[in-house]
Amino acid sequence: MTEIRIRNADSAISATLGDIDFTCVDEVIPILKRWGIYESDSGEIDVDFLNASFRLEEGEAFFEVTFEVSS
Repeated sequence: MTEIRIRNADSAISATLGDIDFTCVDEVIPILKRWGIYESDSGEIDVDFLNASFRLEEGEAFFEVTFEVSS
């Protein structure tokens, strides 16, 4: 299983969304676009600007989705 995390591109702190089979990571962004994302500090997030990549950080590997909040 692959851990899925999400974070604001301006933040260093991510939140875990869950785990998914490695071969299914290409389904993560379409699912988020279909359901939407709401951040308590910023309100609803524009899901057209989601990015994702595999990250290696301090010996951990995970798939991370980032979003940007327009100002």
